[in-house]
Amino acid sequence: MREIDVDTENLRQARVLIGNSTEETDAALAGFIAELEGFGQPWGDDTLGSLIGLSYQGIFEVAMDCFASNLDLIDEYAERLGAAADEIDRTDAQQTEVLDQVRTANPDLQL
Repeated sequence: MREIDVDTENLRQARVLIGNSTEETDAALAGFIAELEGFGQPWGDDTLGSLIGLSYQGIFEVAMDCFASNLDLIDEYAERLGAAADEIDRTDAQQTEVLDQVRTANPDLQL
Protein backbone atom coordinates (compact mmCIF):
# COMPACT_ATOMS: atom_id res chain seq x y z
CA MET A 1 0.00 0.00 0.00
CA ARG A 2 1.34 3.44 -0.90
CA GLU A 3 1.82 5.92 1.88
CA ILE A 4 0.16 9.27 1.42
CA ASP A 5 1.69 12.20 3.25
CA VAL A 6 -0.42 15.33 3.48
CA ASP A 7 1.17 18.41 5.02
CA THR A 8 -1.72 19.83 7.02
CA GLU A 9 0.22 22.96 7.93
CA ASN A 10 0.46 23.78 4.21
CA LEU A 11 -3.30 23.34 3.94
CA ARG A 12 -3.81 25.73 6.84
CA GLN A 13 -1.38 28.22 5.32
CA ALA A 14 -3.23 28.03 1.99
CA ARG A 15 -6.47 28.69 3.86
CA VAL A 16 -5.01 31.85 5.39
CA LEU A 17 -3.50 33.05 2.10
CA ILE A 18 -6.75 32.49 0.22
CA GLY A 19 -8.66 34.29 2.96
CA ASN A 20 -6.24 37.23 2.74
CA SER A 21 -6.59 37.40 -1.03
CA THR A 22 -10.39 37.48 -0.85
CA GLU A 23 -10.18 40.28 1.74
CA GLU A 24 -7.81 42.23 -0.52
CA THR A 25 -10.09 41.67 -3.50
CA ASP A 26 -13.10 42.76 -1.46
CA ALA A 27 -11.29 45.94 -0.41
CA ALA A 28 -10.25 46.69 -4.00
CA LEU A 29 -13.83 46.14 -5.12
CA ALA A 30 -15.11 48.52 -2.44
CA GLY A 31 -12.62 51.14 -3.66
CA PHE A 32 -13.77 50.61 -7.23
CA ILE A 33 -17.41 51.03 -6.22
CA ALA A 34 -16.57 54.22 -4.32
CA GLU A 35 -14.79 55.58 -7.37
CA LEU A 36 -17.76 54.77 -9.60
CA GLU A 37 -20.14 56.44 -7.15
CA GLY A 38 -17.92 59.52 -7.31
CA PHE A 39 -18.97 60.01 -10.93
CA GLY A 40 -22.59 60.37 -9.91
CA GLN A 41 -25.07 59.82 -12.74
CA PRO A 42 -23.29 61.20 -15.80
CA TRP A 43 -25.94 59.90 -18.19
CA GLY A 44 -28.36 62.67 -17.18
CA ASP A 45 -32.05 62.58 -16.41
CA ASP A 46 -33.65 62.95 -19.84
CA THR A 47 -35.39 59.98 -21.49
CA LEU A 48 -32.25 58.51 -23.04
CA GLY A 49 -30.23 59.16 -19.88
CA SER A 50 -32.88 57.46 -17.77
CA LEU A 51 -32.76 54.37 -20.01
CA ILE A 52 -28.96 54.30 -19.85
CA GLY A 53 -29.13 54.71 -16.06
CA LEU A 54 -31.59 51.82 -15.69
CA SER A 55 -29.40 49.60 -17.86
CA TYR A 56 -26.29 50.59 -15.93
CA GLN A 57 -27.91 49.89 -12.57
CA GLY A 58 -29.10 46.45 -13.68
CA ILE A 59 -25.72 45.48 -15.10
CA PHE A 60 -23.90 46.91 -12.09
CA GLU A 61 -26.05 44.94 -9.62
CA VAL A 62 -25.59 41.69 -11.52
CA ALA A 63 -21.83 42.21 -11.71
CA MET A 64 -21.54 43.04 -7.99
CA ASP A 65 -23.70 40.04 -7.05
CA CYS A 66 -21.42 37.87 -9.17
CA PHE A 67 -18.29 39.23 -7.48
CA ALA A 68 -19.82 38.81 -4.02
CA SER A 69 -20.99 35.24 -4.62
CA ASN A 70 -17.63 34.25 -6.11
CA LEU A 71 -15.72 35.72 -3.16
CA ASP A 72 -18.08 33.93 -0.75
CA LEU A 73 -17.50 30.66 -2.58
CA ILE A 74 -13.73 31.11 -2.47
CA ASP A 75 -13.98 31.80 1.28
CA GLU A 76 -15.97 28.58 1.71
CA TYR A 77 -13.27 26.63 -0.15
CA ALA A 78 -10.62 28.17 2.09
CA GLU A 79 -12.56 27.17 5.21
CA ARG A 80 -12.87 23.65 3.85
CA LEU A 81 -9.09 23.46 3.51
CA GLY A 82 -8.79 24.21 7.21
CA ALA A 83 -11.49 21.67 8.07
CA ALA A 84 -9.77 19.05 5.91
CA ALA A 85 -6.45 19.69 7.68
CA ASP A 86 -8.15 19.27 11.07
CA GLU A 87 -9.85 16.06 9.96
CA ILE A 88 -6.62 14.61 8.56
CA ASP A 89 -4.81 15.37 11.83
CA ARG A 90 -7.65 13.75 13.83
CA THR A 91 -7.62 10.67 11.61
CA ASP A 92 -3.83 10.35 11.84
CA ALA A 93 -3.98 10.60 15.64
CA GLN A 94 -6.74 7.98 15.82
CA GLN A 95 -4.88 5.61 13.52
CA THR A 96 -1.68 6.02 15.52
CA GLU A 97 -3.60 5.22 18.69
CA VAL A 98 -5.16 2.11 17.13
CA LEU A 99 -1.79 0.90 15.81
CA ASP A 100 -0.22 1.45 19.22
CA GLN A 101 -2.97 -0.64 20.81
CA VAL A 102 -2.46 -3.42 18.24
CA ARG A 103 1.31 -3.37 18.81
CA THR A 104 0.84 -3.50 22.58
CA ALA A 105 -1.60 -6.39 22.35
CA ASN A 106 0.50 -8.24 19.75
CA PRO A 107 4.18 -7.38 20.24
CA ASP A 108 5.35 -10.05 17.77
CA LEU A 109 3.02 -8.89 14.97
CA GLN A 110 4.86 -7.16 12.13
CA LEU A 111 3.05 -4.09 10.84
